This record gives sequence, structure tokens and C-alpha cells, in this order.
Amino acid sequence: MSSKISLSQCKREVNGKLALLYRQLGKEQQFKISCTVRYDLRGTRAGTAQLHYRLGAPSNRKEDNVIYLNQGMLQDPALHQEMVDEVIPHELAHIAAGHLYPHERGHGKQWRSIALSLGCSGKRTHNYDVTEHQVRKVRRLSYRCSNELCAKPYKLTVIRHNRVLKGRRYLCRHCRSALVQDEVELETCGGEL
Repeated sequence: MSSKISLSQCKREVNGKLALLYRQLGKEQQFKISCTVRYDLRGTRAGTAQLHYRLGAPSNRKEDNVIYLNQGMLQDPALHQEMVDEVIPHELAHIAAGHLYPHERGHGKQWRSIALSLGCSGKRTHNYDVTEHQVRKVRRLSYRCSNELCAKPYKLTVIRHNRVLKGRRYLCRHCRSALVQDEVELETCGGEL
């Protein structure tokens, strides 16, 4: 992977894109809005939007319209342009839709029409490769139902596995028999963590 794009460059591009989108919203929707952008979103989400209400109506204060962006994804050269061209209009469309249609939530018809007018695809979710940006990778261990007639496979987290080692029992959802660790898994991890 090539080096990260600097945060200052990302912020300049985000602000430039937002200025362009604000003008576009003003022309198409006769609507003036501004947002605060925060870069502290983590995990696999590329962006989210938060709109605050005051006295039952959407607030026009800049600090009450917040777009949260995943800084790691924004700085990733493989995702950067997609974040600027797709995620920012997507999240701004949420804030605009919240102001124009305060009783509509999510990815409905009104949001989609605004999102499309701002130049994004109008898709609800992204399909970016986010393996490098996942906050936590949870290891799971193989278990199965102890009833030989059922023998349904299960994956338990390390936390649940450690509880089993301390005497806790987990039951099969189908036949209510106890779960046991697979022999294959016992060989690879030695039965302990």
C-alpha cells in the first residue's frame, strides 16, 4: 500500500467538495445549509450524518449538522476519491433530507432523490475493502452440539470459550444439548488460550 494522504490535504478536498455541494443544493432545492465535519469515525463505516433538532425542528446551526468521516479510509489512497465523490454527498443528502423532510428518516425516496442530485449513486452501503480499517478482529473457535444426531456447528468468541473453560455451558439452539469444542480446534490451540 502506498503512503497515506495527509489529513490537511483530505480536509481541503472535503471542504472544497462541500462548498460545491452547498452551491448545488442552493440552486436545486433553494436551500442553504452548512455542516461541521469530524474525522473520528472508526471501524468499517465510511461516514455517518447527525442532525440535531431544536424545539422540534431541524437546527440550522452549523455545529448541529455533523458529518462524521472515517479518517483512516479517507487517507487511504485506494479509497480516498470514492470517499470524496460518494460518501460526502451521501451524508450531506441525509442532512438536507432531514431539513427538507423532517419526518422522513434513512434512505427513503426523498433522501435518494437528493443524493442522486448531488452526484452520488444513492446506494445505502459501501462495498469497500475495509480489512485494514477494522477496529477489532474477533477470533472465533469451532464448537458443535454434543448430541450426535444433531451435531450442529457453532463459532464461539474467545470470551465465550474462556467462560466454557471456567465451567459455563452453552446449549444448542436446536436440541438444547451442551456445546463441545471441536477436536480439530483442540489440536490447533491445545485446548487452552
